Amino acid sequence: MDRSLDITFKHFEPSILVGYPTILHVSNIKEMIPMLWNQLRASAEQITKKKMPIQCIGLEFYPFDIKNTGYFYYMPSFIVNDLSVIPANMCAKTIAGGLHAVFTHKGSTETLGSTFDYIYQEWMPNNKEYEQSSNYDFEWYDERFKRLDPSSELEIWVPVKMK
Repeated sequence: MDRSLDITFKHFEPSILVGYPTILHVSNIKEMIPMLWNQLRASAEQITKKKMPIQCIGLEFYPFDIKNTGYFYYMPSFIVNDLSVIPANMCAKTIAGGLHAVFTHKGSTETLGSTFDYIYQEWMPNNKEYEQSSNYDFEWYDERFKRLDPSSELEIWVPVKMK
């Protein structure tokens, strides 16, 4: 898979996210992530300080031992204007701004794993200019996202710095 033409570099502004945090194992991503998004959509009206236009982010934090354990942190979320209202059972996370490599995934979310494989098994190890600057990434969902539709698009943002 050659996705080199689908990569851009963008600056991300510091943002506050509110959503449902959980710890996932790589073996149950396909079952758990849709369930978490359904939970967030069902209670979206409780998040009253959503930034306009409304923006959804799927945040992943990777602990240092993910290769050994397979566990990571996932949080489907909305970008909000401030932390004055955090609904019960949800949490807030601030993402620092900075340079990100942005990979556009085209197609159904059923094939999203192959895009992540490309990023972390091919692009990152072979890139001579950039390296990951923090242990997270996030999926950026906007009007191009159509869930399982083959014409769907979403972006995967990975924080990077020059080597």
